[in-house]
Amino acid sequence: MRKAFILLLCLFVWGVYFNGLQNNFVLDDEALITRNPLMKSNSPLGIIFKSSIYDSPKTYRPLQVLSYILDYKLWGLNAFGFHL
Repeated sequence: MRKAFILLLCLFVWGVYFNGLQNNFVLDDEALITRNPLMKSNSPLGIIFKSSIYDSPKTYRPLQVLSYILDYKLWGLNAFGFHL
């Protein structure tokens, strides 16, 4: 019963988000991903933990930036990979 519930839950979540896989980057994705110099640089990872996403110190999210960098290394600027 428990495995059936987990499978049903996974199928439901997949069904809800499946449509978004084919979409392009939108809104703040331009600043966070496509125009972010950290994505394409070979800077040491320590710089991620010393900077913010935008120029504002209120947007300190180093794990988010690290995730974007890993996605960029895997998928390039293919939005499908980031959405997946």
